[in-house]
Amino acid sequence: MSMKKNYPRLILMLPLVFIAAGAAAQSWCTPNTGPAYASTQPGITNFTLNTINRSSNDLENTSNSYVNTGLSTTLIAGNPYNVTIGYTIDASICPDMNLRVWIDFNQDGQLDDIGETVITSNNQTSLSYTGSFNVPANAMNGTTRLRVTAKMTSNGGHTLPTPCNIPADPLGYHGELEDYTIVITGGVSSIQDFSGIFSNVEIAPNPVSGITGISYSLKTASAVSVELFNMAGEQVAVLSREEQPAGEHHIYFDPARLGMEAGIYFIKLTAGTAVHTKKLAVIK
Repeated sequence: MSMKKNYPRLILMLPLVFIAAGAAAQSWCTPNTGPAYASTQPGITNFTLNTINRSSNDLENTSNSYVNTGLSTTLIAGNPYNVTIGYTIDASICPDMNLRVWIDFNQDGQLDDIGETVITSNNQTSLSYTGSFNVPANAMNGTTRLRVTAKMTSNGGHTLPTPCNIPADPLGYHGELEDYTIVITGGVSSIQDFSGIFSNVEIAPNPVSGITGISYSLKTASAVSVELFNMAGEQVAVLSREEQPAGEHHIYFDPARLGMEAGIYFIKLTAGTAVHTKKLAVIK
């Protein structure tokens, strides 16, 4: 289905979580961070979670600051877990680090669906951080992926961490990412897909640096809300909230008018119990 070439009047206005539809487990992105600036570039020195307790050099891959460790642990849905991240700092370039841990709970091959960023800690300086998270009770059983990073902050000119380095950091990643295998038990056998009322859901252009639009088809007439969220699950804007007839619909908006910075966002469509989400990348 093609997008309309003429832009109707923007429907946003008030300054926009989701449970994603499930999919079979698949491959995850390999982040492209570029080469290290030096062998002394800071990175992760220890990662501890459940039965995993891995210590390593602070940078193991100087050509691309990423390593798949091959280590695995089992987590039980509904249970809390502590995680410890050891890391180094290059104070001559940046005095602190941002830390993230992502887990693909719905096994859709993406690590940044809402609710999958389980650890967020910025401007850390202590060289060791301990935090905790809960595995959702409706996490999907089976084998999935955890990714952890320690990355320089905006004090060194860097952007916030993303699991695939999209949008790409303007200076190179300047940190390290590590992958681990997670086996979920005690959860659900599949994530129910409530999005059957919606079809042909597309965002174009995506990634976007100007005006973009979301188009979709409704199977039946419904009261529909279209909302925009950031990666922290905070509502950025309501794009539309109205009764809509069955058929095709198009909503256009300008991220700049909403004050949206470069990064990853989610558009959530809701009609009763039907929910559909799409990822949007804003670039500058």
